Amino acid sequence: MKRNLRRIIIVIVVLLATTGCGRATELNELSIATGTGIDGKKGDYSVTYQVSVASTSSSASGGGSVGASSQAGVRVFSSRGKTVQEAISMSAVEEPRKIYFAHNNILIISKETAEDGITPLLDSYFRNPNSRETVHVLASQGQARDILTKNIPPEKLPGRAISEVVEKEKFLVSFYPATTVFELALGITSESRTGVIPEISVSGEDPKELESSEVMSKTAQSAKLRLTGLVIFKGDRSVGKMNLEESLGMSWLTNRVKGTTLSFPDPDSLGEENQSAVRICNAKVKVTPVKGLLHYTIKVKAEVSGELIETTSEEDLTDTSGIDKLKQQIEQVILRQMEMAWASAKAMKVDILGIGNKIHVRNPKEWHKLKPNWDEELARMDMKADVKVKVVRTRLFLNSFRQMMNKTLE
Repeated sequence: MKRNLRRIIIVIVVLLATTGCGRATELNELSIATGTGIDGKKGDYSVTYQVSVASTSSSASGGGSVGASSQAGVRVFSSRGKTVQEAISMSAVEEPRKIYFAHNNILIISKETAEDGITPLLDSYFRNPNSRETVHVLASQGQARDILTKNIPPEKLPGRAISEVVEKEKFLVSFYPATTVFELALGITSESRTGVIPEISVSGEDPKELESSEVMSKTAQSAKLRLTGLVIFKGDRSVGKMNLEESLGMSWLTNRVKGTTLSFPDPDSLGEENQSAVRICNAKVKVTPVKGLLHYTIKVKAEVSGELIETTSEEDLTDTSGIDKLKQQIEQVILRQMEMAWASAKAMKVDILGIGNKIHVRNPKEWHKLKPNWDEELARMDMKADVKVKVVRTRLFLNSFRQMMNKTLE
């Protein structure tokens, strides 16, 4: 009995001695990064950190007082090094807190860094246990730091706001596909060796205005951060950029359209003055490489449905022939966007559709023969697209309001 009691006492003493937070890090010892930017090139990197200010981070998620509305929610600083990790380590000579990347929302890569190659960046990123591969990655026209220093009213945390813009854009308009660090790495290491990331830029008369906390109390700003293009990677280097229509065409071809709004000319209009609009609700696109006698052909089959949300057409929408004419116009718009994207991809010699991946999965031996001269084979490929559109609803009005007005004048 005494022996058992002695054992219990020893266990209790040991447990008491080993409890506590000896290795724990307190929250006030951390700088929580909400956005990160990479500038420079191999041998000379600059890493920029956008870290949240503790006094405003709580109000950013739950609403704060009016008096704190003009206070900046973040602070921004940079450090340099020969490698990405050395640059991060150099932050310790000026930053009293350890930088914590687990809550990072965005990674911005400058044009110079993207053109030089992002292999060192990705290698460093995936070796860091605190970094999340689900972070959205974007490219900047100029310095990545210039993006991270800008506020996005009314949001207190610009990094989180940019991430939300990218995520919502994916479902509302699908212009520029949202890409995570993992998806980018997966794309450039696949057989197609292609990756895409949205480009973010500052537009407006006075970009410096967005760097002041006073902008948070203004009703209008003279500058804005916005998505402006789609940067294309071949391997680990950027090789070009697509504009809005080309990028939307790429979204069609890669089956990434979650929703978008298309304007198209009315069937009875001679010019571009009278336009109608359709809201795309559902899209299913399948791309198949078909081997011919001399080279491959890309066959595209698209099934799209949408709602007519605006029209000035004189067509009788109560009749199927009137609806059919509208559908043909919509199909032509989608087809044109696909062709623009395909032409742009061929000009840059990039396999944005993942054709190489498809051939490799179906016929590894065939791909082994094609791979050494894949750029030339890609340039010879033609695309044949079949687009079918279904207009599921015409809303409250069957015919256009313009048609109703014309009838009252008769």
